[in-house]
Amino acid sequence: VGHAKPVHGFVHLNVSSRRLAASHGLERLIYVWNLETCELLSKLEGHRSFVIRLESDQASETVISLSSDGEIRTWDVQALIQLQVIAVERDAERASAILYNPTHQCLISASRRPVLWLRTSHQLDSDTLAATHLAPRGHKHPLLGALYS
Repeated sequence: VGHAKPVHGFVHLNVSSRRLAASHGLERLIYVWNLETCELLSKLEGHRSFVIRLESDQASETVISLSSDGEIRTWDVQALIQLQVIAVERDAERASAILYNPTHQCLISASRRPVLWLRTSHQLDSDTLAATHLAPRGHKHPLLGALYS
């Protein structure tokens, strides 16, 4: 049993010496698969709109998802739980694209301007993302993609 609608993308992760994949399509769910057995491990629920993009962070065994309503969620793929929700109420600030850079351990989201999300540790075992606006004046229309090096 897999996706009910077409798959639009997936990411690969190595989690505790297991090869996993997370996939998304025109659904509100993220499917987590064991690539060695082709077994569906879990359906991650939480988005209120269909998922349009996935990024992965191998180091923290995390998947980052973006839904069509601009909501960003982070997921622990080892524990198969949701970690964080980033939802912006203003239409002009809602994310339309995301990109994770593993070298700098940061996430960039974009709508009319790019926003840099840096991992900051507030507690011993708890990481959160803190935002920094990269383009104060922004773009006239929402961004569709971003590259970061």
